[in-house]
Amino acid sequence: MATPLAAVALAETAPAVPDGSDYRSWIEQMKQAQRGPFERIRWFCADGAVLPPGESVCKEHGGGVQHGEWNARAKVLRAEGFLIANLLADVHPDDFVGDTANLDALRQILLEQFLIVSDDGWVFRQARFYRGAVQVEDEQSGASRLLMAMLADPNWLTPSRFVLLRESVRLLPVSAEPRLGSEIRQLAIDIADTDADFAPLRVKIHGIPDAGDAEMVRRYAKSKGKAQLAEQYASLATKLDALNAPQTAVRRLESLAAETRNAALKNQLQAAAKRLEGTPAASERVVIAAALSADWRRQIESDGAMKPLNRLRLLLASLAIEQEVFAV
Repeated sequence: MATPLAAVALAETAPAVPDGSDYRSWIEQMKQAQRGPFERIRWFCADGAVLPPGESVCKEHGGGVQHGEWNARAKVLRAEGFLIANLLADVHPDDFVGDTANLDALRQILLEQFLIVSDDGWVFRQARFYRGAVQVEDEQSGASRLLMAMLADPNWLTPSRFVLLRESVRLLPVSAEPRLGSEIRQLAIDIADTDADFAPLRVKIHGIPDAGDAEMVRRYAKSKGKAQLAEQYASLATKLDALNAPQTAVRRLESLAAETRNAALKNQLQAAAKRLEGTPAASERVVIAAALSADWRRQIESDGAMKPLNRLRLLLASLAIEQEVFAV
């Protein structure tokens, strides 16, 4: 959290810091603002340089990522301890591991991920259509780096942190279908190259995609689309449906088993999938799911030799069967 002096410095370039009750209005205004919590687009380089958009501008600065730069109000809110408009591309995993892990910041990041889904984009509601503000590939990469660091840290393998670890896996945007996601983003680019009016939807699909994108594409195709692109619109919507379609626990377990090279884990996940598939009674499936989840938690917490990626797979497996239990 920023120091009081930092908050004062920020306030000099922003509207006067209001009473806490006024922060709500700031948030509501961000939801409706075209750029959301951002002032402009910038490159954020590895050496700390912040540069205007351009080609390879961070090349001489150790690389970097491009995204929105917080506006004055967002900076004031963050200085006051309200960590809004988090960008996972900029997250430093070292801040979230070890004895002094910043658990409060992580909880705020996870809460915001929940709000993005449940509150129609949250403060990014309109910024989802602001080109360059958020890049899904960079967000997924940042989320993966963070989770891998946590899953490699013995402090995160203790019972006291298990629930927060599991919720991190549930809420952070780890890509489950990277190849399909790449196909979708390329198809959106191809459409926008021919149909300039499609550009805002292309930006959203590249920035903060969600389960409503397929319907947005279909509505656009019906109301504004070009006749010669009808097949491409339909293909994009179908691929978006496939990306966001709920998976059964059995299919998810089989998919996770196919990903791992660890023979023991592969056999374990395949056996779990067959056991669930062969048990039609809902009450029995609940018992099986509970036993599997308990066993996987024990392995995650006690098997020090397990690779972080395989711990992630077990957590994803437990979330998949949990979803099926609550669907009973």
